[in-house]
Amino acid sequence: NLTEAESIYVIEGDNRFSFGLGTEEPSVAKAMTELATNERFKPALEKILGRNPALIEMTAITSTYGAVAQYWHDDVIATASAMQFGRAFGPSYSIFVQLQNTTKEMGATQGCPGTHFCATGSMEKFCDRNGIQLVGKDGYWKAGDGMLMNMNVWHRGHAHIDPEGADRVMLILTFVPRPRTHAESRQMSQGITFSLRWDMWGHTLYDLADANKRMTQPWATLRALGLYKPQDVDWGIDFVTSGSHRIASEDNGFRPDELEEYLEEGGFELLPKFLHGEIGDEDGWEEYYLSTVIRCEDFFKKANVIALVAYCILQVIVLIFSLIFTRGSKATPFRRYWWAAIRLLITHGIIYGLYKAALSHVDNTQWARDIVAKRRYTNPFIFEDLLYDGPSVYPHREDILVETKYKLASLAMYNDFIMAHPGNREWKKLLKTTAPLYVSYAGLPKVFREQLSDYMVSIMESQERRFLFQSGQTHWIKMYRDDVLDYSTRQLKIHSNPVLHHVHRELEFIISELRTGHLREKVMTHYDFLPYLAEFSDRLLDLQSEVKVDVDLQLMYELQSGEAAPKPRSIKLLHRWIQLSPPKSNSRFVRRKPNLKVGRLPMEPEPGAWRTVGDIIEARWKGKSKSGPKWYYGELLDVHSNGWHKVKFGDERVLNVKPEAIRAYLPFHERESLDVLIGEEYEGATVVRQNGDDTVDLVTLEGESLTSIPITHVRRFYTKKKKRQKTQYY
Repeated sequence: NLTEAESIYVIEGDNRFSFGLGTEEPSVAKAMTELATNERFKPALEKILGRNPALIEMTAITSTYGAVAQYWHDDVIATASAMQFGRAFGPSYSIFVQLQNTTKEMGATQGCPGTHFCATGSMEKFCDRNGIQLVGKDGYWKAGDGMLMNMNVWHRGHAHIDPEGADRVMLILTFVPRPRTHAESRQMSQGITFSLRWDMWGHTLYDLADANKRMTQPWATLRALGLYKPQDVDWGIDFVTSGSHRIASEDNGFRPDELEEYLEEGGFELLPKFLHGEIGDEDGWEEYYLSTVIRCEDFFKKANVIALVAYCILQVIVLIFSLIFTRGSKATPFRRYWWAAIRLLITHGIIYGLYKAALSHVDNTQWARDIVAKRRYTNPFIFEDLLYDGPSVYPHREDILVETKYKLASLAMYNDFIMAHPGNREWKKLLKTTAPLYVSYAGLPKVFREQLSDYMVSIMESQERRFLFQSGQTHWIKMYRDDVLDYSTRQLKIHSNPVLHHVHRELEFIISELRTGHLREKVMTHYDFLPYLAEFSDRLLDLQSEVKVDVDLQLMYELQSGEAAPKPRSIKLLHRWIQLSPPKSNSRFVRRKPNLKVGRLPMEPEPGAWRTVGDIIEARWKGKSKSGPKWYYGELLDVHSNGWHKVKFGDERVLNVKPEAIRAYLPFHERESLDVLIGEEYEGATVVRQNGDDTVDLVTLEGESLTSIPITHVRRFYTKKKKRQKTQYY
């Protein structure tokens, strides 16, 4: 009974159907309650997205016999999601639940684990090799079992090739972080189909647990429009907010090409066509909605004026007839007219008063104040205060990244997202094994702890790893070794004591909230709060200091561990609260040679990989050359975190170049063929000698000798690497 208007787009839609669900069906409400109260699903989802996440999809996909396999895909746009912009877009997670035992032949979903970290590349080929079909050892995906999946993960529905198999029905719910009360900067990721009925918007995970009450009409509609919610519940993302986001970004459901189709289907069903707005050439949906609102406003104003005039004319007619037919009577028709005017003023006065009260209430909400102050859904990093003086570089998987953009309580699991980077994982392993030793060195001279920090840094350097700091402009800056040692020492102090770790993390949350939240523009934030908290953090980590810190660390320890902490509360004695000791072993001590070359200088993974600002490089650029791209001499001016390199060429041009089009500059060698700029044209030549003053001596193809030609006037040939042919066996 699914109509075309109710259906939702799905990839490879032949014999595959999708539609939004509502909780008016008892079976749906029961399923939502069971899912939202599941002891494994609920805490896992809140650990990832934060408390009580918002619902943005509630649908079912049905595949019948004959449905072909979908192509590999993700459900969001990688460059418009939390994968690359964790403070501009909220992460999206979907739960897939099978409503019947689903075999491979019935089209059980295939997933490609780990691809939520990948924004580019040959993902289809990778997933063809590494994708897995989600069935158990018994050969099917059991009914009622679910898969929680990041929407950046590549996946696909498989083909239904079992003529005897039942229709495969899969329940899908998608959640995103619930909007913050103050200065929310994250919007929904783009590319989602938003498979949710309009009257189901505005709800959260906790509402699903009580779907029979909170998601019934008319309360569901009022919630979806953002008009009303009970005091003891949280707002999700209402229909107006989600629609505004999608209109602004021209996302699914509100693309410009979808507007005409929407109007052909009738547009607003309850609104007469003469009140519908105009379709603009550029603004599309935005102009259509604004013009619709203006038309409705003008219509109701005119209708109200006409009604008032008609009412007044009617009253005058009644008054005239009263005077004619009541002549000589003691009755006073004017009194009746007077009370009619008073009733009119009272009714309109009440309506106008309610209007002004509602307008004042909305204007004074934090939501409205954040919009007026341009703090909501805007760049949270308007004050680039975390700057680092050094050359920007392009990060590699071996590097250890010190990020500065997360560290906010509302980001939940994404505060640790950077630790999934391969270099950070190795650093975390080393920190975990070394931190207990730091505690055991507490009673020894300071030099022992300094050597422990130096030992950790040297191990990372021996593995060709760099420490990169995320600067204010999102650049990655190579840290100086003294700063790396200081960072290593701080990390050792933090991770050597669980209580100190917890307190320091809460301090980071407070500092980040002040830097990026609704108080970021206050003078006291930058002149008082932030400097004070920075000093407090430094003194808290100074374990050798005798300074007392005015914070009840003893109480925090008792709340966390359930044990009574010792009475002394000086920072110097923090390490005694947790009786850690170095690992013990009963094996014999045998002196052996170290297997790590600790102390040797780190080396690049490949030549030219560690590029920094100011390096002399060669960049591949086609320009006006008819024979294809060439390698040109240039200087590296900037390296952005998205991979683009700003290069200044020998002719003073400055262009942005992709990283794969850059290589390290190598000296020319004798008899090397290249092009030389003579006048305004390049001609072929051969190198005779490279001089020490950045010039070369050449011989042209015509035999003319050229001496002391600047290397900025020559270019090298570009040759593609030939693919290795597979061996054929006969």
